[in-house]
Amino acid sequence: MTSENNRTTVPKPTYRATMAGLVAGLVLGYFLHPVCYVLLPLVAFLLIDRVKYKKASKEYNLMLLKKQEEERLKALEEQRIKETKKLERQIKAEQKKNREDKSSLYKNIYTVAGIVLANQQDLKPYIKNAEDVIAHFRVSDEDRYIAVEAFNSALDPNYDVEDYVYRYMSTIGKNRDYINCVLTYALMIASVNGVIHYDAKDRLVQIAKALGSSDAALKRLFKSNGAEARFAREFDEKEKKNSKNSLAQAMLNLDENITSEASGSTPVVNEKTKRRSTRKTKSSQKNSQADTNQNSKDYTNQSGNENYSSGANEEQSSYSNSKESSDDNTTHSEDYNRINEALEILGLTSKATFDDLKRAHKKMMLKYHPDRLASQGLPEDMIVVYTEKAKAVQVAFEYLRDLYNEFA
Repeated sequence: MTSENNRTTVPKPTYRATMAGLVAGLVLGYFLHPVCYVLLPLVAFLLIDRVKYKKASKEYNLMLLKKQEEERLKALEEQRIKETKKLERQIKAEQKKNREDKSSLYKNIYTVAGIVLANQQDLKPYIKNAEDVIAHFRVSDEDRYIAVEAFNSALDPNYDVEDYVYRYMSTIGKNRDYINCVLTYALMIASVNGVIHYDAKDRLVQIAKALGSSDAALKRLFKSNGAEARFAREFDEKEKKNSKNSLAQAMLNLDENITSEASGSTPVVNEKTKRRSTRKTKSSQKNSQADTNQNSKDYTNQSGNENYSSGANEEQSSYSNSKESSDDNTTHSEDYNRINEALEILGLTSKATFDDLKRAHKKMMLKYHPDRLASQGLPEDMIVVYTEKAKAVQVAFEYLRDLYNEFA
């Protein structure tokens, strides 16, 4: 501790050895020769005190130089950090601006889709999917041209994927919701009847990881199989037919439900929906009875006709029954998949109750509704992405709600 304090203070010459030499000189000068009075103190100063002082001064100067160098390096490091943070803020601001640009979103979607489909031979079904997606976004002619050019360029086998990844990370950056939106619509374009080619799937996984998507996000993407995007498109189609089917109306209904819950009234099943379900059931029963009568007449006429053999009748009946059974199985499978997709979007399981459904819908609409996000100052790019999520949530809720009401 003492040596450390001495290093931080200016060194001063000490005369301990000189004083000792003076005492020794007085003694020796008294007994030997008077010259010892001067000689011994001088020798002690020159050989001991002076050397110690020079050494201490040298260490002090070195310490000052080291300290000054450390301060200089520290100032340079602080300046570098400030410049780096400033550059990062500028880059993030530019990336945010790029994410807010819808043309950039369409370009990235179709570039990724083109990269994924680069090895596919027959592109007709995929081009139809690409047209459906671009129609869903209702883009301008200029944005459509940008998307088509990006898609065609990425289909080239010589397309530089690494350069695209570098440009994407530089201009867009890592953003979970943005890349999920890009990958969801790219998967829609690259899928035919809900199935993606194994090579296209491998390429989608590779480009997704290069762009910063996680394994968990990819697992959710393939599990939902682009369900969010399909449900969002269904919302837009319904909105075209019925102007009342909007997110604003959904939020208004949600606010009314919150108010009714606060007042203690919690309607479980809509009576209008019950009546509609009852009419639908009666209508289906009438149609079923009419079909049964018609089949009975056809069978009677057929049995009276001698031109048909019993073997031909049995073969035709077997084919018809197997076809109807296949169609029923396909319908049930599609319904089952749609239910699972709707549950996945709302974050529910097959054991969810109607109250769970309402709570999940309320929670996700409050989280993703664009009006509320805008009031919170969320950037435009995230509002665009979350709007698609809100649409999917609303369609999934309405679909499951109608199922609950039908079987209640």
